[in-house]
Amino acid sequence: MTGKHAPLNSRGPVSPPFGEAMLEFIDAVHGSLDLAKLGTYYMESIPRLVRANAYGFYLFSPDAQDLVRVAVQGGVERYVKRYEQYAFRYDPLLRYLVDEQRPVCETQLFTEQEWQQQPLRKALTMRRLVRMLEVPIITDGRPVGTLFFTRRPDEAPFIEPDMRVMRTISLHVTAAVKNALDYQRIHDQQSAAEGVLQVIGAALILTDSLGDIRFANRQAEEFLVFCGDKGAQRDRLRRALRDNVNQLFNAGISTAVSVVQAAPSQPGVAAGAILLRSVRVPGSDGTVATFICSHSSGGLQMEHLASFLPQRVLEVLELVAEGHANKEIARRLFISENTVKYHLKRLFQTFEATSRSDLLAKALAYRPGDTTPLLPSDTQERIII
Repeated sequence: MTGKHAPLNSRGPVSPPFGEAMLEFIDAVHGSLDLAKLGTYYMESIPRLVRANAYGFYLFSPDAQDLVRVAVQGGVERYVKRYEQYAFRYDPLLRYLVDEQRPVCETQLFTEQEWQQQPLRKALTMRRLVRMLEVPIITDGRPVGTLFFTRRPDEAPFIEPDMRVMRTISLHVTAAVKNALDYQRIHDQQSAAEGVLQVIGAALILTDSLGDIRFANRQAEEFLVFCGDKGAQRDRLRRALRDNVNQLFNAGISTAVSVVQAAPSQPGVAAGAILLRSVRVPGSDGTVATFICSHSSGGLQMEHLASFLPQRVLEVLELVAEGHANKEIARRLFISENTVKYHLKRLFQTFEATSRSDLLAKALAYRPGDTTPLLPSDTQERIII
């Protein structure tokens, strides 16, 4: 698989390289988690370590039926393509490499005459087979690819010093490939997950443990664009996200809920409420998923609590869910702020809540099947309706 190239510096065997060349090679192959870039870095640095006319870097397809080119340098393209398409199936060195999982050159398996009679020669339609050395890339105990090197027929064959160099090269390329494949797998999984998140009906935001947005699906992006034109709502949303995250990480709760008053979409139209429900993503390092649900100006529906809470207490809770302060709740219900505080105190005690977000989360999660009464009977009698 060689063509017309500049002559090599020496026709003799190569001694194992030490020092700067090997260190630069190691630094290069570990310099990227992208396979294409890894191949480029490999080809830029490998000629200083191995004397050859052509270099190849391949991975096997998942079913091991095809070669996947990472990088090739120095070979005559028509021979390289022929090898990649079908001639590799006649390559005895590749079969040996897969079975034995160690470097191999043609002189280890054949005499010169036997080597020239190999079916690989006919498959490549070459007059003479070149000197070849192939090195396995092994991850998780199985070969996943190969490195190959060729010399012209009039060059010295690969010998043991070349093998020693190859073992070192193989170790580092194998580690770099494993890291790149693991990264690719994670990236593919993340891309697939994001594809699923994109088609979820609800608007979804993923944040880190500080509340900074890392991902938003299409519905959430539309909402964020809308908020971007309304500074006050954008600020409220940001505060609510951070408050939910703080609740999840500091209060030991499983769900955090905040309500942001929505800006009207048109002048004169009453604003509704935006509910942010946040949960920690299992198995992640601090990722929080927040679902955004809009509610009409009538507030969040708490009918599931109607048979357990007095009407006035339920009204206070619903106004809290809409994001109103105590003063506004008092004005709307025609009661004093002290009465609002009293109702809230009992609600906090009943749900064992530590904040308004915690109160909303626990109230929304409560279902009639729970056996414990929401409020002690004596408290229900004393509440001013």
